[in-house]
Amino acid sequence: PNFTIEDYKEAIRKKYEKDVDNPLSDELRLLGQAHLRDLCWEKFEAGLSDDDLKVFTSFFGFEFNSLKRNLFRDKTDKFKPIATFLKRQTDLTSREATDLTAILVDFQHRPFRKFKEKGSISYLKHPEDSKIRESFDEKEQDEVIKKENGKDVSSFNGSLAEVPQIK
Repeated sequence: PNFTIEDYKEAIRKKYEKDVDNPLSDELRLLGQAHLRDLCWEKFEAGLSDDDLKVFTSFFGFEFNSLKRNLFRDKTDKFKPIATFLKRQTDLTSREATDLTAILVDFQHRPFRKFKEKGSISYLKHPEDSKIRESFDEKEQDEVIKKENGKDVSSFNGSLAEVPQIK
């Protein structure tokens, strides 16, 4: 199958809707422009991939740099289309806005180029790709530990908001 930008947008919305309904997820409950702007800054300040940095530069017109916070704060209006898109009130018209939205909701199969190359909408087919889980029983915890291939997950107690991805 050939996946389109519309498939990508829908997968991003589904990820957002699943996570926003989860009581463990507070990050995206508020869709105000200033809140989304601040969330965006936090994500980029924490460090993201080269692809994500390219999205930032393309969307905002300047490279991410922690010294440019004041310039970034002036870009609050750019988040309005993202908020209305997530509320299903409007559609996004640019790929850059769509890719930035994917970053904000932590959609793993981004940017669109990677989503299209992947050849599947695994998030829609496998909701466990989400980092937010409502419950996590012992059997699932054992499976995650086995699939982590030696990665230390011994401190994981099933109640954390961030769950290792299963691929």
